[in-house]
Amino acid sequence: MRFTATLSSALVAVAFASSAVAQAPADVDGLEDRSIAIPLRRRHAGLRHGALDARDGSGAADMAAIERAMVHIERRYGNASAPAVVARAERAEKRWVNIVAAAAGAADAWEDTIAALKDSAHGGVAQNTGTGSSKTTKSSNSASEAKNRIAMKQDGPAVSAVAPLRNVVMSNNRELEFLAEIKIGTPAQSFWLDPDSGSADLWVKGTDCTSSSCGTSSRTRYNQFKSSSYSDTPGSKKFSLQYGIGGVSGRLVRDNVRLGSVRMPGMTIGLANKVSPDFANDPADGILGLGYRAIASAHQKPFIVRAAEQNHLSRPIASFAFGRRLSGTDNKSEMRIGAVNRGLYSGKTTWYPVTQQAYWQFAFDSFGAQGKNGLQRSEGIIDTGTSLIAMPAEDAATFWADVPDSQFDEESGTYTFPCSTKVNAVLRMPGGQTISLNNKDINLGTDGVGSPRCVGAITASNTPGQTIFGLAMLKNIYTVLDFGQNRIGLATLKL
Repeated sequence: MRFTATLSSALVAVAFASSAVAQAPADVDGLEDRSIAIPLRRRHAGLRHGALDARDGSGAADMAAIERAMVHIERRYGNASAPAVVARAERAEKRWVNIVAAAAGAADAWEDTIAALKDSAHGGVAQNTGTGSSKTTKSSNSASEAKNRIAMKQDGPAVSAVAPLRNVVMSNNRELEFLAEIKIGTPAQSFWLDPDSGSADLWVKGTDCTSSSCGTSSRTRYNQFKSSSYSDTPGSKKFSLQYGIGGVSGRLVRDNVRLGSVRMPGMTIGLANKVSPDFANDPADGILGLGYRAIASAHQKPFIVRAAEQNHLSRPIASFAFGRRLSGTDNKSEMRIGAVNRGLYSGKTTWYPVTQQAYWQFAFDSFGAQGKNGLQRSEGIIDTGTSLIAMPAEDAATFWADVPDSQFDEESGTYTFPCSTKVNAVLRMPGGQTISLNNKDINLGTDGVGSPRCVGAITASNTPGQTIFGLAMLKNIYTVLDFGQNRIGLATLKL
């Protein structure tokens, strides 16, 4: 996943071959009455790196956080050992250590924020945050090759559900990530997880996760001894997930999982006893993977697929409406499983086939700025677990070439442009659908306090060939992920 080192955007799981799921009916636009909605809620990241706490979103971009997000993306989809990736990871780690050391009282502020978020149980918030070159990209992430990419997974319970999404924002009000409430065990223990379409495992921290990386003792941890429905997996299987700078490891257990009103008994869960330092200050209690089974570490079926197979959901789909604090739509964010929410989009849903069933990968006609086509005839991946739009370096150069006075910073992999310039990014899909990206999502803030230049959310990354579309794009479109027919639905967002 996102701006900071968020949990989801960094996992690299061992991949297995995917299995077929039952076909869903062609039209899902009328299924909202049988769905489960999970409001998405935000977390506030606090002041870092000189950023200003401006309600209008002005202020300096958090370059350390941005660079860490890029490392996560590169480790998930690209070559983790590439010199540029290693160097960026080392810089990001140093910057992070310096920031933590310099931020007096930061840990206490985080804990206060986490406590406040967990006390406000359901207040869904979502936030801010010519001609071109022609290129056809052949995907390399088949199921057998997906082991160098991230993945996660979940399973669900009964009929359909809506979850408010809690969003996490930067100090200058750009979104970092969104969190959804999940309940595990009997009686239920509540956790806020990052719903991540770029991974396929569900994991939380256990009570034996005691290092400083696991956070203070006030942080939520799963206690197996307080759940009457807990059981070990045969052979007490272990799991290990590697991500940007560090990793997560522990053992696989089984327990009841509840998402909204959907309850799934005996779900396989990763119970982490070791996590990297990145997780110490991350309000997320773990990850809820929404990718294909091909990238699940233990070869589990995704939560949504299992729930649909057991008739707990109308369809094996997940739909998302991500709001934006800078537009005042953060409290309308939600994830709905089993159906769509017609109240959050207008017109018809346009469907696009998944080209590789590991990530939510699709073909697009062009992605450009300033009315130009930019990158043409390529492929992208929907990643709800990251905040940025990451492009291979050559493709990013093509995109930014159409933005006057844009400049590339080789060390960070980011582009800057005059803050007065409107990038006006547009994604054009096969069949004629166009998705215009709000300039508030492309502008991450100035490249220094008081600077006239701003940092762009479209970055140059060491990724294999696809453009990774995170929240900077997803906040501009209603998105549906359909496991049943292996397709992605896009509709006009109405928040």
